[in-house]
Amino acid sequence: MADLGKKNILILGGNGFVGSHLLDAFLQKGFLVRVVDICPEKFRSPNPNVDYRLGDFLDATFMSSTIEDIDTVVHLVSTTVPANSNNNCTYDIETNLIPTVKLLDAMRENNCKKIIYLSSGGAIYGNAALIPTPEDTILQPISSYGIVKAAIENYIIMYSKLYGMQSLIIRPANLYGNRQGQSGVQGLINTLLEKIAYKEEVTIYGDGNNVRDYIFIGDLVKLLCIALDKNTEGIFNAGSGVGYSVTQIIEYITNITGKKANIKIAPARHFDVEKIILDIQKVNKQIGWKSTTSIEVGIKQMWDNHPKKV
Repeated sequence: MADLGKKNILILGGNGFVGSHLLDAFLQKGFLVRVVDICPEKFRSPNPNVDYRLGDFLDATFMSSTIEDIDTVVHLVSTTVPANSNNNCTYDIETNLIPTVKLLDAMRENNCKKIIYLSSGGAIYGNAALIPTPEDTILQPISSYGIVKAAIENYIIMYSKLYGMQSLIIRPANLYGNRQGQSGVQGLINTLLEKIAYKEEVTIYGDGNNVRDYIFIGDLVKLLCIALDKNTEGIFNAGSGVGYSVTQIIEYITNITGKKANIKIAPARHFDVEKIILDIQKVNKQIGWKSTTSIEVGIKQMWDNHPKKV
């Protein structure tokens, strides 16, 4: 795979939601791309121009073999989400933190010098005192998911300082867009559209006043491409800088689809952050990026591309 004239990039989780969109962008830029994932893409056939390696991120021997000839690793893998991480904190540590440290060791052994890590722009901050929340705020996660994300960030920073690695850590707001799976597990917008399309009930936790920042997948991909071209290092929030409550998102979706969701109200969950809006001044100034897709446009695009609109 090695080509001294091109970037050789490994996307961990390249067959998933974010990874599949990033794969398209990297191929357009002429990069040589290797994808590591546990299973093939759900919505598309394999691309003949991609080096696919199907295997488990938890298999250190397998992972070490995939780093050969790679310049940059893009780490998108997580075995948990905020909604289930507290159910088994040991599992969260064993399947996310420890394998990532082993990945960093494998990068050192193979002289792979750069890692891009997709962290969290919500769970990692917890119920922050300052809204909008900047990158240098004190981290107060209330879920194992957020705690492990923070720990991974710290290990990446340590390896960067001690061993000369370059690192870019992106803390994205709530992601949404086409090809987003796991309806009901993570992703309010995707879940609502999916449940409406199939006339199914959707559960909302709490009074609907929890506020989140949202970022469309295309905007995140643009950010990662710009940052890669500029060889950017550091930690950056990636969001719109605007917050929407659950109730507001439901209203947007009702207006765009012309259909009313069948909502079931459940008690609030203790691990859900009450309000998070990202301060995006740093990414605007240092990288020259901002989110350009409005929530209305992003939701409409998802709905227009849904395979089963009723």
